[in-house]
Amino acid sequence: MGLTENERKALLAWQGSCEENNVLPFATVALRAEMPKGSVRRFVRALARKGMLQFCRMSWDEEGPRGAGYMPTKAGYAALSSIEVSA
Repeated sequence: MGLTENERKALLAWQGSCEENNVLPFATVALRAEMPKGSVRRFVRALARKGMLQFCRMSWDEEGPRGAGYMPTKAGYAALSSIEVSA
């Protein structure tokens, strides 16, 4: 399944992360991808429809609950590694 340039750019927000439960909110993806938050929302949701990301209602870190966001699926990490190689 092909990704658009903007979807690839949004997916790269997770570049270098291999940890389980790596949940990012739209604001963090927008910052890392250097895209407007409104645009990121569209591309992240498109990635989720393509099976690259999954929505998580709640995430946790050492400080407690962090809120909702998206995290890569196995297919998302596979796509991300192929983007990193070709980038």
